[in-house]
Amino acid sequence: MHIRSRTLTAAVLTAVVATALAGCVPAEPGADPTSSAGEAAPAPTSTDSAPSSSSAPSDSGTGTPTPGETPAMADATSLLIGPISFSLVDASGAELGTWDYRDGTGAIAALTEAFGSTPTESDDVPYEGFRSRAYSWPGFDFKDTEVYDAGDPELEFPEPDFMVGATAPTVGDVAVSTLGGVSVGDATADVRVEHPDGILEGAGPESAGLFLFDETSVGSSNGNDLVNSVMAIADDEVTISAIRAPSANWGV
Repeated sequence: MHIRSRTLTAAVLTAVVATALAGCVPAEPGADPTSSAGEAAPAPTSTDSAPSSSSAPSDSGTGTPTPGETPAMADATSLLIGPISFSLVDASGAELGTWDYRDGTGAIAALTEAFGSTPTESDDVPYEGFRSRAYSWPGFDFKDTEVYDAGDPELEFPEPDFMVGATAPTVGDVAVSTLGGVSVGDATADVRVEHPDGILEGAGPESAGLFLFDETSVGSSNGNDLVNSVMAIADDEVTISAIRAPSANWGV
């Protein structure tokens, strides 16, 4: 339902249509039939067409689920935030749906089902950044930027159609983390040891509470790589307080 752009994994439905063909059915195999006088009886003449076994009508009850049936988002136990998409995953690790940040179709409905509650809605007009319509659950925000430019031509830059942010380790019964398992509430000291790739190169003490994970190229412009990543923030530099994506570094 497939990022982790005026930028998660939705679900595919497969319908199978069977066409029945009816035709004449020959006489049952066996010995040549004879009349009571010992003469061969005339061959039976086909009248109405008899339906073949493959065209027999199906039972009128509820059909059994097919492999292509839409998965239930209420089965989600984890939400994984990536640099180009986010995914909902069940307890077995199976992906229930992924939404690319450039296409949020169906994401609000899926999150509502997964979290088990309806979001509040508000307009978010930051001092800098994207104006958006915010859908908020306790500990999680989905910011829809597409709502303000719907119908406009798609920009060359891969700007996101929506952004996500977590301020709690779980929302409802769903655990929220980066692809590498970093969650709100993790100690920054542990994050530095376990995820050194997220430490900003050459960063000074002022960046002690900032991490960038899973840097991924999403294009190029004027010789510069356009890179998305997942940002983890520790406001007090001691404990991760927020996770946000996509975080864009476009050579500016």
